[in-house]
Amino acid sequence: MKIKLTIFLLALSITSVPAIAATNPKAGSTCKPEGTSQVYKGLKFTCVKSGKKLVWDKGVKEEVKVAIGPENYVFSNLCDRDPFVPQEWKEMHEMALRNYTCTGGFRYVAGPTNFVTPNASITPTAELKNVEICKLKNSNDNPYRGIPMPSYFFKPTVRANIQMLAVSFPDALANGNPYVEHEKEIKLFLDTLVNSSDVPINPEFRKVDKYLKMPKNVEEYRLFEHQPNMQIFSKDVVGLWDSEINFSDVDYVFIVAPTSLVIQQFNRAIWKDFPTNEKRINSAFVAGPLKSDGTNRNSQYAGMTQDQWLPQMPFAMIHEGIFHLLGLDDHTADEKYLDPHNIAPFNTDELGTGRWGNMSTMVGDILIWDKWTVGFIDDSQVRCVDTSKSSTHWLRPGSSKGIFEKLLVIPLSNSKAIVVESRRSTGLNYLYPKATEGALVYVVDTLDPRFRYGIYVKRPNNRPESQFAYGFSLGDAALKKGESIQLSGFKISVVDAGDFGDVVKVEKV
Repeated sequence: MKIKLTIFLLALSITSVPAIAATNPKAGSTCKPEGTSQVYKGLKFTCVKSGKKLVWDKGVKEEVKVAIGPENYVFSNLCDRDPFVPQEWKEMHEMALRNYTCTGGFRYVAGPTNFVTPNASITPTAELKNVEICKLKNSNDNPYRGIPMPSYFFKPTVRANIQMLAVSFPDALANGNPYVEHEKEIKLFLDTLVNSSDVPINPEFRKVDKYLKMPKNVEEYRLFEHQPNMQIFSKDVVGLWDSEINFSDVDYVFIVAPTSLVIQQFNRAIWKDFPTNEKRINSAFVAGPLKSDGTNRNSQYAGMTQDQWLPQMPFAMIHEGIFHLLGLDDHTADEKYLDPHNIAPFNTDELGTGRWGNMSTMVGDILIWDKWTVGFIDDSQVRCVDTSKSSTHWLRPGSSKGIFEKLLVIPLSNSKAIVVESRRSTGLNYLYPKATEGALVYVVDTLDPRFRYGIYVKRPNNRPESQFAYGFSLGDAALKKGESIQLSGFKISVVDAGDFGDVVKVEKV
């Protein structure tokens, strides 16, 4: 009886506890306790006292605060400070901002790859021209803009065996491990190489753990010149290392020197004739040091201060050590219009690509056309327009890594074409402000014989008179949704845009 009574009392106590219903809040309905809050359908409801009752209030819109981090930080100017620059590059970054205005990037921000499909009706691939028609032919005067790129250039998408060599000098000795001393530069080099290409690159970087001493003092080689005569230097380097290394399957030579040297003693250099016992290697890079003594021994850099020398090197390494040795030329930038207050009439073609793409400014990634010429995108990523009829094309962001359609080519002849790519502020282009995003339209002319010319970004006529925007010339050139531009008898319009890229319509005028 005692046991039964206990069970009965326990049951009674359980049923007498007021139940708190796990129901969604509704304005005016009862609640407890006072001060409790609950989020439902984007509104934050709070339990408040109304007369003698506790009820849910009407709710207020719940603001979702997104933490700002390295993946979503928005730049307003190409030359803004990057608050998330890797620790090992912070000093260099600050020095560059103080003395060189703009810097290249020191990190990579992965772009989206799981795209929402736009609503527009896209012209099927079967209605496009064979991609071979859009492969502009190289000229004899400048064989570095068309397709294919000459075979003797470095082709890391085929194979990338990179041999490190380290040299010291009688007047600049070193006892440390050269790979450890140059690790951050090497990592930046390799990361950029891999991240720039949609076609897989698997570089094998072959380290060395010692410096070998050259027979002459460093200044006898005149390496303080930007592009010196490398024959004597390379001959002595090979004389040191050829007995220790088999170069038969080496594709690229990466040469470093003691970190005690300054750029006025041992400047960066590239050359395409590195002779070894096994073969001649067509891609060699001398990685200059990251510091300066403030002097100028080369008139090319006359007037530069010590601090102006320093920040050039990481970006020059990427620009020259990767992209030049792939075969790319410089593109014309904004040298003629360096004054951002200049609003005088200007010729867009004189600006070339402005500061779009690494070959004009050392900032960010190369243009998608350049990627096609060096094999960093494949033919399946190129849409070759049938110029006899209208067509609509979905271009994924060029900075999102993957084998997506990224390049639109309107062939005008076998040497000239209108090219369109979708620009987004991700990948190696994360420094470009979001306001610059859109469909970038440019003309490629392989018969223009002038060095640095042949690629021209086209800016719509409705832009402000000054060519400067967001910290660089032609910064406002990209087309936004609803905008269009007319070139060579064609109208190019952006009919839709988003994180998925740009939908571009091409029609004859």
